[in-house]
Amino acid sequence: MFKRVVTHKGFWKSVLFLTITAMVVLFVINWGLSGFGSEYFNGVFRKLLAFLVGGAIYGFTITYIKFWSKLKQQENRSK
Repeated sequence: MFKRVVTHKGFWKSVLFLTITAMVVLFVINWGLSGFGSEYFNGVFRKLLAFLVGGAIYGFTITYIKFWSKLKQQENRSK
């Protein structure tokens, strides 16, 4: 089932979209919690890398669950 899900049309596009969205949201929340100060951007590469990894994990997990559910429902209807 894993291979069917990750090779399904639109899976990786959805993962990419959710990853970027999660990165932006995490970045803005973290910047807001630091008071929206310009000193937040010191060492920004490390923060963006952490947000990229976190966003990718989030995006892959949510998309996998969504597509797995969709394929499972299609499989149950065809029985």
